[in-house]
Amino acid sequence: MIGRLRAFFPLWQGANGCTNPDELAVEVTRLEQKSTSLGRVVRWREQVTKAETMREGARREKECVEQILNSKTVELSRKTLDCVKLQEMSLMLAKEFAAQKLSTNMNLQEEETLELASHGNHGNIENAVDILTRCLILRNKSYKELMVQCNLVGRSESHL
Repeated sequence: MIGRLRAFFPLWQGANGCTNPDELAVEVTRLEQKSTSLGRVVRWREQVTKAETMREGARREKECVEQILNSKTVELSRKTLDCVKLQEMSLMLAKEFAAQKLSTNMNLQEEETLELASHGNHGNIENAVDILTRCLILRNKSYKELMVQCNLVGRSESHL
C-alpha cells in the first residue's frame, strides 16, 4: 500500500518530514480513524436533524389536535347549555300541562291529583301545595263564572 502511495504522491513527506513507511502507516491509520469519526459525526448530525424535524412535526400535530379539542369542547359546552335549556323548558311545559289538567278536569281521583301536583317538583311539597292552591283558585273562579252564567240562564228562562 505504501508503494501505491509513493506512486501517487512521490514527493509527499509526512507532517514532520518523515518518509518512513511505518510512520506513514501510523499516519494513514490515524487519518482513517479520523475519517471514521467524522463519518459518525455526520451521521449523528443527520439523525439529530431528522429527530428535530420529527419533533417539529409532532409539535405541529399536537397544536392542531389541541385546537380541535378546544373547538369540540366549546361546541360540547354550547350543546350542553342548549340541552339544559330544553330540559328546563320541557319541565316547565309539563308543570303547566299538569296545572291546566288539575284546574279543568273535575273527575280526577286523589292519586291522580297528587301525581299531577307533584309532577316536576321532585318531592318538594311546597311547590306541590302552591300548584294545588293555584289550581283550586282557578277552579273556584271557573265555578263562579259558571254559576253566574247558570243564574243568568235561569233568570232569562223564568222571564219567558
